[in-house]
Amino acid sequence: MHILVDSGDFVGSNLGDVAMLQVAVRRLRTMWRDASIKVLSENRDALAIHCPGTKAVAESGRRAWFADGDLFGRVHSVLPMTVSRQVFRIQDAFRQRWPRSFAWVLQAKMQMRNNGAIDLRDFLSAMDEADLLIVSGAGGLTDHARPWAFEILNTIEMATRRGVPTALFGQGIGPIKDPEFHCNSGESGRPFALGITWGSPGPDHDYRRRRN
Repeated sequence: MHILVDSGDFVGSNLGDVAMLQVAVRRLRTMWRDASIKVLSENRDALAIHCPGTKAVAESGRRAWFADGDLFGRVHSVLPMTVSRQVFRIQDAFRQRWPRSFAWVLQAKMQMRNNGAIDLRDFLSAMDEADLLIVSGAGGLTDHARPWAFEILNTIEMATRRGVPTALFGQGIGPIKDPEFHCNSGESGRPFALGITWGSPGPDHDYRRRRN
């Protein structure tokens, strides 16, 4: 069992996110004792302290994979906005339809620049191996955290296309008013599990009474 976890905090500085990551990892270990658990992180030492037994996968590799202008470089700076957006769409289509070819081209370019090719390879390898994608507690699915929110929605979409189930734990969602946010979330497919709780209800609590 291979599990990839995104906590929303990649340096271990947000104690709330770290605590929720620890709970998520502990519960995953309870369900799958022998699971290989990888966590998107930029601080391997902090991750080893907070969640021993997990393995860090550089989040910069994911950023490189989903970066709008990484494939065509500075060409966007000299193009009209409307043309630049079309180029972005072409790049997205290339990445989604022919991911292996896209990865080969992107890695070759990054190796030529000696910039992050190993991190990209590690992220793609983690996604290839993953049997389950987990997003542990965070407050990022909202307009003010747009860059991370789009990255996680893109990651969920990537997992969905590969048939990998996704579970989101302890999420703070909204406010969301950005129309592009709604379009992006609509393309990401449905999460495998979404649990909503208020306080500490008993096992017989009827959540339908609290929908509003």
